Amino acid sequence: TYYNMSEGDDIRGSWNSDRHFEYVANPQPAVDGGEGGASVKLTAKQKALAKTMAKRTQSDPDGDPLTGAELGAGKKSPGPR
Repeated sequence: TYYNMSEGDDIRGSWNSDRHFEYVANPQPAVDGGEGGASVKLTAKQKALAKTMAKRTQSDPDGDPLTGAELGAGKKSPGPR
């Protein structure tokens, strides 16, 4: 089932129009009665742990590691930028 949750003009494409999809044009905005966004309630300790983990696992925008495809192709070091 494809739920059209966007606002504005509807655009149909391969992602929402083949025979495998049940297209729901005007669904109930939030099936669970909420606002439609993801949410979770955390204790103060859980919030602190989540903040610590987010900092520890954040991406390095200056990093340029080899991709899995490059490693699979036998590449040993990143090429010139």
